[in-house]
Amino acid sequence: MKIALLGAAHPFRGGIVHFNSHLAMALHERPGLDVDLFYWYKPYPSFLLPKGPSSFMDQQSSLTFHQPGQHILSYTNPLTWCALFDRLRKGRYDIFITHWVHPIHFPVLKALFTAIRLFTKTKIYLIVHNCLPHEPMPGAASMSLSIFNTAHRIILHSTSETQQAQNLGFITSNMVTAFLPTFNQFIIPGEPRESIRHSLGLRGKVLLFFGFIRPYKGLRLLLEAFHDLASRYPDVSLLVVGEHFHTTSAGLHNNGSLLDHLSPNDPVRSQIVFIDRYVANEEVGRYFAIADVLVAPYLSATQSGPIQIAYALDKPVIASDLPAFRQCVSHGESGYLFSTGNVQDLTEKLELFLDKPITNKQVHRYRQFFNWQRYVEMLLMLTAPERK
Repeated sequence: MKIALLGAAHPFRGGIVHFNSHLAMALHERPGLDVDLFYWYKPYPSFLLPKGPSSFMDQQSSLTFHQPGQHILSYTNPLTWCALFDRLRKGRYDIFITHWVHPIHFPVLKALFTAIRLFTKTKIYLIVHNCLPHEPMPGAASMSLSIFNTAHRIILHSTSETQQAQNLGFITSNMVTAFLPTFNQFIIPGEPRESIRHSLGLRGKVLLFFGFIRPYKGLRLLLEAFHDLASRYPDVSLLVVGEHFHTTSAGLHNNGSLLDHLSPNDPVRSQIVFIDRYVANEEVGRYFAIADVLVAPYLSATQSGPIQIAYALDKPVIASDLPAFRQCVSHGESGYLFSTGNVQDLTEKLELFLDKPITNKQVHRYRQFFNWQRYVEMLLMLTAPERK
């Protein structure tokens, strides 16, 4: 079977890049597949990058997971859309796989999908990371539905996303509800855990928040819950690793504003450590290695890359009980769930973990469900119904 995969890759950064890189590896490893890789070289218009183009570039990582392919597609140059279609037409691919991340990509993918359907026999498989964007956008629902209807099959990562696609009006028989696989490409450092903790000023137990800081990820909630907990557990630190995605009206300008609920002399401040920057790929394993648990206090979510990194490194998770997280966090087995947005319940679950921790062995057994081989099998289900 001949497959073309289009996605983002190094030098861009973020979870979608890691996902696409690992998917490429998983497809290459599967017998009987002939896979060609195509990449964006400009995936977004400049106005979407509040900090400039460099805000989406990974200039820190020497470990990139990159595989050879053609960097061909530019959002702002329709000639590149035509060039990619020409390669797909001449390649006579059985399947073309790409990603739906944000409705901003509607013009490019709609033109490309329409041409593929009109002039080739290639089937279009669309991996949907978000049915709708996290921030409201005019016309997002109609653009998403239009793209979904142009694909032959869409692949979603949770039943809540499947329900949202149905609510948009998409035909149920043309979708596959899968899962987000583990991100197991990150490396655990050889340096002793205690040495790393000491160098960062961390205490005996470490709670980790990891990833871009955006309002919907609920970091403020976690900081409030930790303040309630910290005085009773002086040997616990909260480690926050990630940069602010952008400046927002919610006031997420810097770490000082995130701690504005604490007085300047509050001793809890000494139990909170910020790594306020984008972390290079080779460093990711360092922060998960020293953590006892990942905390994902999201207020809304369709999936979470940090949860799947945690599982890959056998780390338990405390997460909000959003539908997407109820599918990937087993309460009492791989972690604990708390009532979304509820500071008191989050505090109680943090305390429950400290008093009754989930072991790494429990997580290791549980994470086998989220392997890439199983994901690829679901992605390529040739017996599933397809659009005619």
